[in-house]
Formats: sequence, C-alpha cells, structure tokens
Amino acid sequence: MQDYVDFINEDWALPQPIKVNDLNLPDMPEELLPPKLYSFCEDVANDTNSPLANCAVPLLCALGAVLGSKVGVFAHPDSNHFQAANLSGIVLGGASTRKSPAPDIIKTYLQNLEYSYADENAKIELQYYQNLEVKQKNLKQLSKSGSANPMQLAQLTAEINAMTLNGCPKKRLLTSDSTVEKIQMLMLPNPRGITLFKDEITSFFNEIRSDVKDSYRTFVMEAYKSNCGFNIDRIGRGSIHIPRITFSMFGTVQTQLFKDIMAQWFAKYKIDGFFARIGLLVVSKRLAPQKIKPQLNPQVRVDMKRLFSELDQYRPEDSISVSGMRIT
Repeated sequence: MQDYVDFINEDWALPQPIKVNDLNLPDMPEELLPPKLYSFCEDVANDTNSPLANCAVPLLCALGAVLGSKVGVFAHPDSNHFQAANLSGIVLGGASTRKSPAPDIIKTYLQNLEYSYADENAKIELQYYQNLEVKQKNLKQLSKSGSANPMQLAQLTAEINAMTLNGCPKKRLLTSDSTVEKIQMLMLPNPRGITLFKDEITSFFNEIRSDVKDSYRTFVMEAYKSNCGFNIDRIGRGSIHIPRITFSMFGTVQTQLFKDIMAQWFAKYKIDGFFARIGLLVVSKRLAPQKIKPQLNPQVRVDMKRLFSELDQYRPEDSISVSGMRIT
C-alpha cells in the first residue's frame, strides 16, 4: 500500500471555484489520483466506454467504505476533530450517458469481500443460535422450577429479547437496498461501518426526507462523522445502543431528478448540511461509440482486488504516520 500512501504527501493546489449552474465541467486530470488508481480507472473507463470520473468516484467511495472508521484523519495535529475514511458520492447523468457500467464493476469488489465473509459468518450464526437455544432452555427450566429468582428470570428474558431483536451479528460491509432501521441493525456488530451502493439512489433520498421519518435524515448525517455512538429508543424496538455509527453511500441519479430533489430539499430543510456530506459528485458525459475494442490490462484488476483485500484486513495497530495528518 506504500505507493498509495506516498501519493498523499504531495502538495495539493487550492480548489478552483465552479459556477453553480455550470455543468460543463473539465475532465478529471490524471494527477488527481495515485498512479495505480488512475491506471485502474482508465482501464475500466475504456472497458465501459464511460468517462474516467464515472469510475474514480465510486472507486474512492468503495475504498473508503472498506476502511471506514478503522482509519481517520485529524485536520490539524492539535485538533480533536476526527474524520473517518468513509466517503459518499454520486454520478449524475441523463439517459445513455453510461453512468452505471463503471460503478457496477466497482461494486463487484465490495461484493467479493462480502462473499469472503461467508465461512466466518457461518460460525457466527451457529454460535448465535446455540447461545440463543441455551438461554431459552434455561429460561424454561427456571420458570418450571418455581423457585427461580425474579431478577434472574427478568435478566434472562431481557437477554433473549435483545438477541432476538438485534439478530445474528454477522460481519457485513455492503447493502444495495435497505431501510434505515435495517442499516442501524447492520451497524450494531460492524463498527467499521456500512455502505449503501445503489444504482438510482433516489428512493433512499425519498425515504429519509419523508415527514414521518425525519429522524432518519439526522441519523444519516450523524453517521457521516463516524466518531460517536447512537442510542435508539422506540416503542416496539426497545432501547438499542450502537457503539459506533459509520455510514457512506454511493449512487447514480438522473440529473434532472437530482435537481428536483435538491430544490424540494432546500425548500423544506434549508441548508441542513446533508448534501455537503456528499463529497464526490460528477456529471457523466455522453461519449462517442468505440469503433475499435480497447486493449485492456488484466493486471490492474488483479492489483485492485489485492488492494481491497489488504484494506479489508488492515487493522488500526498497523497504522503509519503520514505527513500533515495522524492516522489512527
């Protein structure tokens, strides 16, 4: 991973202002990405006949999701403001602008990691149901004995209810279609975080801005910070404490539809900071059809699979110092 770390040490130029109504933006420059990430994005862009940025944005979001709260930066050596690696992004585009093919390829790398958890999750699931069965048998025996301590019965009942409510604590990283309630439960055993990776992500925006679910919007905004726990108190769901909440999302959206969503959002919530948390946004451009099949480089796909695996296995105790920031 050193090649990727060394790139961070380079000085970045000041960002240039962009006119609000100007969607005729320049192409992503090569120097914006580390060389190995650029080579991969270039290969995927050639493969899918789509702009380079259509690959770069979901790739950065996916890599940030794999790291999640395991890695974070402090803006200043003496600052207490911690920002985890989770990134959120969107690719906008109209019909036939090729906004989806490149993200679909990136998503397979996250899916492969999820598949790699299968054996570990099978053991977790077996242990979970064995523990639940033991507790249920103990409760039944204590109840039949007639001499059980009421406090014992109450505690055992509470433990069974909590296990049933929270579900099996499987290792997870990715969801493609989920309610906020389910995302919260997925976060419970996964402090690294959960990422929503979804083509046409409009439905998620509609869910979190509905009048009856306004608390979802604030939860998603809180989970962006990834530096705190979260308490849920609901009739029916009971009280649930999530030790650490970390959330990121990536999706594609029709350009005009996104404009409409933002207009309705700002009319309702003003500037609430939600869209400021979507740090990466590009507008897909329609490219001319390829007349010659491009020559692809299989090695960059192998290298990327290895990088995802290394970041997935990365642990905070392996942290290294990077110029100008602290990684924890």
